Amino acid sequence: MTSELTPPASPVPETGRVAALLKRHRRRAGFTQEELAEAAGISVRSLRDVERGRTHPRPSTLRKIASSLSLSDDEKSALFLEQLDPAANGLQESLGPARGVVPMDGVYLPPETTEFVGREQELAGISKELQDFRPGERNVIALVGMPGIGKTALALRWARANADRFPDGTYFIDAFLAWFTDGHARGFPSDNGAAPYSRAVIEVISRTLNLDLPVCADWPSGALLTAMREELQQKRMLVILNNVPSAAHVRSLLPGLSSTTLLLTSRRTMDSLVATHGARQIVVPPLTDDQSAELVDKVSEGAVSNPDLTRRVLDACDGHPFALRIAAVTMRQYPELMASSDIGRLIMRDVLDDRYFSLRGLFQQVYGGLPQPAVGLLLALARQGREEFTVADIAESVGIPTASAAHQLSILCSHSLIHRSRRGVYTWHRVVRHFMSTVAVPDASGDPYG
Repeated sequence: MTSELTPPASPVPETGRVAALLKRHRRRAGFTQEELAEAAGISVRSLRDVERGRTHPRPSTLRKIASSLSLSDDEKSALFLEQLDPAANGLQESLGPARGVVPMDGVYLPPETTEFVGREQELAGISKELQDFRPGERNVIALVGMPGIGKTALALRWARANADRFPDGTYFIDAFLAWFTDGHARGFPSDNGAAPYSRAVIEVISRTLNLDLPVCADWPSGALLTAMREELQQKRMLVILNNVPSAAHVRSLLPGLSSTTLLLTSRRTMDSLVATHGARQIVVPPLTDDQSAELVDKVSEGAVSNPDLTRRVLDACDGHPFALRIAAVTMRQYPELMASSDIGRLIMRDVLDDRYFSLRGLFQQVYGGLPQPAVGLLLALARQGREEFTVADIAESVGIPTASAAHQLSILCSHSLIHRSRRGVYTWHRVVRHFMSTVAVPDASGDPYG
């Protein structure tokens, strides 16, 4: 039975516009399929299937191909806009505004994880924060924390449970995909610097939210941004903006929110939004011991019967959901490897053969964006093996002024790599220490698993 929101699926044509674009760029660059596949690090079969319109390329695959073809920023923008448009790739309109986002009674969200555990306090906290907003205030909630701590899973769980509060729909935007269409990982080019969003970003966001913007090719991005804000002001919707790089990437949306609620997730703290726009910030904590044990049991499908090994895993992962998932799958698949390895180092390796979405890869993204003085301080902490420290401790042990130590520690806190307690003591999570051990103290034996 088909609802009004889900029309019958139309047949998938043999070649979509993404396939045609890729084939045109490849031929212009003088590559054979075999040569491009080798340059991009993908299989020839995968590339052939994409060019024939048989498969929908993953964003990571498209990035590899675009880089290998040395496409211009405009060409990358066009390619990613097509990739984000289901109709452009022959997929039925019922797939909703973005790939893999399936509408159910106005709810446009990716599928949830099947092993969600705990988080009752955090779910209640989101509800309470939204109830405390007064009419006319901007409803902005920021879920922040280290990579893999479960921010997105928490946002999706709350959104599905509260979808009936938003009559104009519940939507999900991956911020990285939206801003990558510019070809700029950190910035957002604009017309004469007048607006912080380019046309490509505005079009992706508007299309995802089903906003009715005028089609005016000669409009500057500032005018399009104003039109998008006006459309948002008429809506009562929930927008999850996932994996936001910084507060600057959302600030231009805020004047248009009005009755729209924004639930964003980020590895960066959103302190400036708290200060300037009254946003409410929730730091997502690790799971408790009981929740961690429940997650390991669910993911491993009850296959682990070694209590000593389970305890080692729980200690090494310290309530970090993604680390626990990796360890649970590895215990189920390779119990001898887990029993004989340093678990902290093991979970940082590409043991599940997915280096593009590994725990180490997620932390490397944050680490790679740090300023050099903060990197130096983090390396010093790793080599010293400290678990707790104060500003005075760091200033003395590293040999830098107290003000400089305090500044670099604040940067590390804003990137969710360390945490400051109310009594002025800084700590860092065990999984962060595992990551830094692979950076600062490589294993001298050559054994990647310690």
